Amino acid sequence: MEGALSFYSVGKDFGSTGTRAVSLGLIGGSAVPLDKGGRPVAVAPSHCFTYRKVRLPQAGAKACRRIVQEELTFGLPLPLHQCVWDYYLQPGPEAFAVVAQLSRWQELTARWGAVQGADPEPLCYLRVALHMNVADALIVDFGASHTTWVSVAGGKIDWVRTMMRGGQALSQHLADQARVNLGEAEDLKRRRGTELPEVKAFLGELLEEALLPRPLTQRRVLLCGGGANMPGLRAYLHSQLGIEPEPFPMPPLLSPHEHVSALGAALSARFNQQRLSLQSSAPVSSEGAVNSWLAVAFTCLALWIVGLEIRYQGLTREQAGLRGQFRKSAASMGVNLPANLDSPSQAEKWLAQQQTFRQGVRAHSVATVADGIARAAQALREIEGCTLYSITFNEGKLILEGEAPNNLKAQQLRQKWKQVFPNLQQKKLQPGTGGRFRYEFEGGLPKQ
Repeated sequence: MEGALSFYSVGKDFGSTGTRAVSLGLIGGSAVPLDKGGRPVAVAPSHCFTYRKVRLPQAGAKACRRIVQEELTFGLPLPLHQCVWDYYLQPGPEAFAVVAQLSRWQELTARWGAVQGADPEPLCYLRVALHMNVADALIVDFGASHTTWVSVAGGKIDWVRTMMRGGQALSQHLADQARVNLGEAEDLKRRRGTELPEVKAFLGELLEEALLPRPLTQRRVLLCGGGANMPGLRAYLHSQLGIEPEPFPMPPLLSPHEHVSALGAALSARFNQQRLSLQSSAPVSSEGAVNSWLAVAFTCLALWIVGLEIRYQGLTREQAGLRGQFRKSAASMGVNLPANLDSPSQAEKWLAQQQTFRQGVRAHSVATVADGIARAAQALREIEGCTLYSITFNEGKLILEGEAPNNLKAQQLRQKWKQVFPNLQQKKLQPGTGGRFRYEFEGGLPKQ
């Protein structure tokens, strides 16, 4: 029995509404919506990742990986050693890199249990599209907890956008507007769909935030996810995009509403498929880890200042020996000191540069962002009836968008958040549906 199981690759999508599995024969055969056993390849939710495209030269695998690592180190708003990452090699040559916060990744893998690997949702979509001979398409996954837009062009991923609002948020919005329980709102959504003005408004916001090019560069729009079969959805998107959407093409026995991601994960075991191995790594910076280089920097500065008091030739030679030993000790800690530290002023300048770098890292730290989000949630619990739809982190600032029952509640929420976020400003406050007010606030990250 164990020998038979080894001929199958199993992909599992651990979604918020249940787990879906697809088994695929490694040397042929049809894909089936069953778990044939063994350690599966898990589907990682798209919203857990940051995505980057990196142009690569004609170079070896080690050189390309080093290039990608350096680009991520200096191009992300968080230290790379606090993340797991890998990249998918696309035609061009081009690297499509995926990065996830280490603590969040550890939570996910603990929930999955024993798996042999994990692939982000966008990569799963790409695999299935290419498997079904689709090289250009806009893929839209209307999931329960989030909505994902993926542009595939020329057989590679062009861009990915994820909104943390899906079918569950829409049902909750309907329940609030119609003053019915959540079960009744879900039934209303499934029966009437885009006949309801609230549903059209919800979809319109998603389209606006997706920042789609008009007209679309693709000729096909493929729909998947549980919300893709909502009544009137395809007609509404056709009216907005100018292209009639279609269900994601799938092999027999599999559904575009349930199995796209799981099939993409299962396809990873097929011949000539790239596999991601998300791992953490030390910072690329030649100065080493933040704490290490800061400690070394202070010691280095002290040594050069002491050198001013050395007058005699014998002590000068001793000083040179100490400097050499110090450089070797620093190198063993992963810190390569610049060769031109020949005077206290140069040492002071170098130390100032390192302090500026460290402050920049702290200002964009994931821990700082997570702390700010937690404190924002606390204010929401204190001001009854307010809703937070999205938090956008960009260039050291947070943008908070949501709804409040009235203007007074919105101002109370703003006063609460002013205690958390420096320089918080009200960017927008306008009446919405049902007498509620839409707000948008912008402020800095919490000070440490």
